[in-house]
Amino acid sequence: MLEHENHELIAETAKTTIATAMLMASSPSRLTRLTIDAAPLATMVSWDPAPEKGIASYVVAYGPPADPLRHRITVLQRHASLPPLAAGTLVSVKAVNARGLEGWDWARAVAGRGAPRSTTTP
Repeated sequence: MLEHENHELIAETAKTTIATAMLMASSPSRLTRLTIDAAPLATMVSWDPAPEKGIASYVVAYGPPADPLRHRITVLQRHASLPPLAAGTLVSVKAVNARGLEGWDWARAVAGRGAPRSTTTP
């Protein structure tokens, strides 16, 4: 029953699937050990470096659960200083390589209530 199949659609779907897999394979992987250290005047965020070579920067986003990517900054090191964060604020980080490809998944942690640190691992 191959005569009833849309061969052009199958070919385009296969090309798109392969392109997506290639993009994900060449993008930085998800970061690990995202840690939030709260202090009265600032919130320090740090993470393990991306395992890939050629990482140019990191994108750090934070915001309330309803809008977790509300604020974004770009940093060159594997740590960032943020303003004091309210309990429950979501912090997300991903790597960006020299070609400008962002990681395909965010590392995430939640600022804790009264807890000095909050950590996520894969």
